[in-house]
Amino acid sequence: MVGGEAERFSRLAGVIVAACGIAAVAVAVSMAVPHAAVALPTYSEKEHKPCDFCHVNPAGDGALNAVGKKYVANGHTFPK
Repeated sequence: MVGGEAERFSRLAGVIVAACGIAAVAVAVSMAVPHAAVALPTYSEKEHKPCDFCHVNPAGDGALNAVGKKYVANGHTFPK
């Protein structure tokens, strides 16, 4: 390569490396941020239980209590 081409290639490689670094950080951050759970009234209806039977919040959205975590681990069913 001629001097000017080598310099351009070097700058381009630096830009690509920087872009990959930014993308990696963005992916890591998106994976680290907890995503809100969505309460489904259909589960409440199916099981004939109030939302707070499985959720910390009586309205049903958000964190699960111990019963809710077992319900999810058991494939959204209660053990018979």
